[in-house]
This record gives sequence, C-alpha cells and structure tokens, in this order.
Amino acid sequence: MKKYKLLKVMLVFILVFMLLSWFIPAGIYEDGSYTSNGVQAIGLFDVLLLPFRFFNWDVINKTLYPDGSIDLISYSSVLLAMLAIGLLYGVLNATEAYSRLVETIKNKVEKHSIYFLVACSIIIALISALTGLNLVIMFLIPFIIAILLRLGYSRLDVMLATIGSMFIGQIGSLYAYNINGIGHLIYDIDINAGIINRVLLLAVSLLILVAYLVLKSKKDNSKEEIPLYQVVKSPKQSFVPLLVIGSIFTIIIAIFMYSWYYTFGITSIHDLYQNMMNVSIGNYAILKNIFGVMEPFGYWTGFTMAGVLTIMSILIAFIYSISFDDFVDAAKSGISKMLKVIFYMLLAFVPIVVLASTESSFMYTIMNFFVTSMGKLVILPVTIITMVFSLFNVDFFALSSYTSLAFANFDSANYPLVVIILQAINGIVSLFTPASIFLVAGLAYLDIPYTKWLRYIWKLLLILIVVCMLLFVIMQYLL
Repeated sequence: MKKYKLLKVMLVFILVFMLLSWFIPAGIYEDGSYTSNGVQAIGLFDVLLLPFRFFNWDVINKTLYPDGSIDLISYSSVLLAMLAIGLLYGVLNATEAYSRLVETIKNKVEKHSIYFLVACSIIIALISALTGLNLVIMFLIPFIIAILLRLGYSRLDVMLATIGSMFIGQIGSLYAYNINGIGHLIYDIDINAGIINRVLLLAVSLLILVAYLVLKSKKDNSKEEIPLYQVVKSPKQSFVPLLVIGSIFTIIIAIFMYSWYYTFGITSIHDLYQNMMNVSIGNYAILKNIFGVMEPFGYWTGFTMAGVLTIMSILIAFIYSISFDDFVDAAKSGISKMLKVIFYMLLAFVPIVVLASTESSFMYTIMNFFVTSMGKLVILPVTIITMVFSLFNVDFFALSSYTSLAFANFDSANYPLVVIILQAINGIVSLFTPASIFLVAGLAYLDIPYTKWLRYIWKLLLILIVVCMLLFVIMQYLL
C-alpha cells in the first residue's frame, strides 16, 4: 500500500474535516455579529456526491465584471485546464523538437545547474507575486520539471523549486489579481497599501527559499521515468517554431487571464473584447459567431485556457506534421497521465467546495472564538484564524470573504496588515495542507509521498512562520 500513501492522507484529512463539523457548532456573521446555528454535520453523502455537485453551477466562485454584473465560475475550470495541459505535453512528446529543446537547455546549464535551479525558483516566485497566474505557472511547470530532473536533481528539490516557489511568491504577493486584487476589493483598501511591507516580506521569503534550496538540494542522478517527457535520441527537428508558438500563446494566456479590473480598475482589456465582439458586416457579428460564447479578456479562467491550449496543441501537430492518428494517441497518452493528478486535486477540493456551498459553517465559530477571546489584538488572532481556515480551504477569495465578516469590528487602519497576514500565512499553509490543490497536484505528478514531503519541508515551514511573525510585529509597531 506504499504507493497509495497520498490517497490515505487525503482520505484521513477529509474524515477529520467531516468529524469537526459533527462536534463544532456552525455559525454565521450578519452585520459584524456572530450567530450560532447549532451543529450542522457534513455527512458521508455530502462528500460522496461531491463529484456531481462539483460541476454544478451552484457551486461557484464569484467574479465581478466592470459593468457590475456577476458571472458564475465553477472551480471545475481548473481541472479542465489540467486536462488540456496533459493533452499539450502528450502532443509535445510526439515531436522530436520538444526533446531537443529540453536536452539543449539541460546541456547548456549543466555546469552551473545550481544557478539554474535557483533562477527557476526565483522566476516562478516573482511571477506568482506579481500576477497570481498559478494556472499559467502550472502550464509551464512540466517543462521546467523535465529539465531539472534531467539535470539530476531529486524530486523533492524540484518540487520546492517549482510549485513550492509559487507559494513562496504568494507569501509576499505584490499585484496578484487573485490575492492583492481580491484583498483590496473585499477590505476596501488601496492596491498599493502596505506595498513596502509586502516587498520586504517577498525579499526575505525569497532569500530563505534560495538558502534552503542551496543547502538542501542534491543530485541523485536517478534513471526514473520523467512525467510527460521522453528522451529522443539524436532529435533532428528544430525547436525554434516550438519556442515561438509557446512564447506567443503564453503571453496571450497571461494577458487575458490577469484580471486588470480586479487589481487596478483598468477596463481597457475588457473594452477591447467588447469592441471585437461587436465587429459586424451588416447585421452579422463576425467574431462573435466565430468564437461563440467566450469569457471576456481579463476574465479568462481554466475553461478558456483549456480551449487555447487545445488550439496550441493542434497548431504544433500541424507544423510538425503529426498525423491525425498519432495526434489522438499522443493526446490520450498525455491526458491519461494527468488523470491521476486530477483525481487528487478533486479530493483536495472536497472541503473547499463544501465550505463554498454553505453560508453557515463551523469555521465561523472558530473565528468568533479567537476574535472575541483576544480582545483588540490583531496579529495573533488573524494569524491563527488564517492558519486554521487555510488548512481546509486555501482559496483566497473564500478566506478574504469569511475573515472580512469576522474582522468587521477591527480598526480599518489595520486592514492593510490584515491582508498581508492573510496572504503570507495562506501561502505558508499551502506548502503543506492536503487542501492545497496545486501542492497535491505536484505531489501526485512527481509521485512524492506526502510524509516524505513534510520531512523535507518542515524546517522551511518553521523558519518562514517565525520570520513572518517577527515581520508582522515590526510592521505593526515600527513601520
């Protein structure tokens, strides 16, 4: 049963989540006041029927559009995007060009591989901190993982340098639409509020990450199979078209997935979409009829990303003369390897979706306990509440929404610090909680046992928590 260690951890985690709801009363906040609603147990069928509820539009995350309307976005879009990533890499492996690209980079950086490892981690952390485009990062990570594993680094080091670095970036998030954009809307603070403190937090977190990687990383030169990658001996195809296509599509996806309105109040990207959709010849809307129902620019989710990646896969197959039959076989191979990852992500979504689909929750009771028992303190209750909530729900939108109700009576002057604590502690918890969908995806993808990851990461977690708490105190009383 060793190969099912992650599965056992996930099932125990879900069981603990269920049991907590059986003993802790649920509550709700209304106008800043807490009201207990008694025990509202999460039953076995609430969990077993989740896959069916998961794709129901009633289980949603809300996005505010510039015109004030609210669209409903299902969490399932993340899983669809992951399927498309599997499809893409399956097709890439059907070319010689992809192998040639990976091996060329590997050969060029091999003598200075530690610098490449550190550079990858810093770049991923900065992309996360500046944009919050985690799905775009996940789209690129199989490529980076292939290079790092070919360089001989252990799977644990590679995990930390890629997906782990994404969470390090969140700790000191600067202009991530899904962190800072949401924080400034829900807490009604300026997007630049506390920016110097956030830069300091990011710089210190990155320094800790780099030091940890340099001290811990080691090459094992194992000959294990690399996920979604196979070495082609003496590849002859040029990888230049692949680089061009990959760069163009990455830029397009990044620009149109980033919520410019959420973060900066910029509507021009959305307006561009509206203008394009209104282009007509006579009464015939050309682009609207060609593309059909498409998410507006600046509001792309995993749904549209999946479509774009599919188009990218078809274009690569056309340029590299992959036959239809070979394309289908490659797509099947890539998708099948991603199904295991998606299965574990679905399990990680269980508490997230359950909490998102109910207004009354035992989480509010826990929040109320710490808020009322700690008086006018800010740092300690916010830290504890964020840690407890994030254990079961790492979605920052949900975290901000829940806590804004519990912290309604705080002095609004403390809100910039509150948001900094929320993002930092949420990022740290994302490094180890089984509810962290991208963490679980990485562990499943790299076939790393959860307990082995904890043994590797626990010192880093301890250092980050201690350092962040010290920085919070400095931000509160000295800066």
